[in-house]
Amino acid sequence: MIRGVGVDLVAPARLEALEGKWDDPFFRRIFTEAERAEAAAREAEAGPRAALRYFTGRFAVKEAVVKALNTEDVVVEFPQIETLTAKTGAPTTRLVGDASPLDARFKLHVSLSHEEQLAMAIAVAEG
Repeated sequence: MIRGVGVDLVAPARLEALEGKWDDPFFRRIFTEAERAEAAAREAEAGPRAALRYFTGRFAVKEAVVKALNTEDVVVEFPQIETLTAKTGAPTTRLVGDASPLDARFKLHVSLSHEEQLAMAIAVAEG
């Protein structure tokens, strides 16, 4: 059964002031260590704009997942949502940290799309 649906749009300009400062407390507070490592690999391969694009998309996914899941009995925060890239290139999202018990309760489906000045994500929570 579908528990909830969330969608979000994020402009890279929201994060641009911190571009290249990936160790900033903001990034450590919002993104998991694995997400920061994946962004660093993208930056090493394609430059800082690739990392900015990565973080913008992951931020949109976090917003969408929160909208899909957060109800009176379920509260999930950004650092508890981890989205990494599968070998196919598709985003895979799971709940981690204090929210990891919820990962077995809900199946998350996410889709992510980028344009030059916008990232969009949709999340569907089954459970």
